[in-house]
Amino acid sequence: MMRFAKTMFEPGLWGKLATLALLLGPVGAQAQMMLPGAMNGAAPDQPPRTSGAPTESKTPAKPISVKPPGEDAILGRLLSFDGAKGSMQFDRSARGVTLTKLTLPGERLSKPSEACQVDIVAEQPIVAADLGRPAGALRWSVAVEACPFTVDVLDGAALVSSAQPTCDFVAADCRVSPIGLWGPSGDAISPQRIKDLEHERVRAETTMRANFRVLLHRAGKDRAAVKAIAGEQAAFSSQREMTCRDYARESVHGFCSAQITEARSLAILAKFADEAPTDMPKKHAAAKKPPPHPKAAKAPEPVPGAALPASQQ
Repeated sequence: MMRFAKTMFEPGLWGKLATLALLLGPVGAQAQMMLPGAMNGAAPDQPPRTSGAPTESKTPAKPISVKPPGEDAILGRLLSFDGAKGSMQFDRSARGVTLTKLTLPGERLSKPSEACQVDIVAEQPIVAADLGRPAGALRWSVAVEACPFTVDVLDGAALVSSAQPTCDFVAADCRVSPIGLWGPSGDAISPQRIKDLEHERVRAETTMRANFRVLLHRAGKDRAAVKAIAGEQAAFSSQREMTCRDYARESVHGFCSAQITEARSLAILAKFADEAPTDMPKKHAAAKKPPPHPKAAKAPEPVPGAALPASQQ
């Protein structure tokens, strides 16, 4: 054993081992490079990329079109705030779309930890004013005294916003806020509807992301526009979480998340509405040439031997 140990530490043997390692090393590397599909770094089922192949399409991307819900999506339906509290209902009358029922949930002014609600009973029917589709979805203005708000019509839900974060009804000792999603009761969403919502949520998410990328593409090198677009999209996830966190049984059905995502998708799509296409040259109508003036008829040549008129004699 001592003789073996002595032999292993002889300098001549270490040099031979090092030389052998250098000889074996390239052989292993060469065998690895000769594996099928490893040549040129291409996958076995894909042809190698040529240097002249284009890396991206020159055709400008186009947004995915989404049809926004109409007013029938919520007319005649009883909606609840967060799917659990209060009530809101719109119906059609001779005067147009009318708010026929509204109960706003809130907290008592004297005891903020105690729940309360205010029944809005107007002397005259509250007609919803049509504001068009500034954010993609149909929007109404509802002039409730002391607590006006706007409604974006979604699929079976109403997304309410207001310039006032809260509304105080001193006589009822109640502070309310209508801001948020009003939709069906969280307990009333059927298993089949839950399955449908899952597909709708995935489709809305996919469309929203695709149109967001198109919007960034259209912004080009405008840094301010890119920053604004990216900032809105980055804030969307947290806004959706805040809006839907208290919706009844949201973790089971995901109704609120699907509607808020759809609203965001429509809002992105609305940004393309007033955008003129920059990739196509404008076609100017060709100026119409005036019709040519009719040529004056030539006087007939006199026939030899014929008598001339008296005016020509």
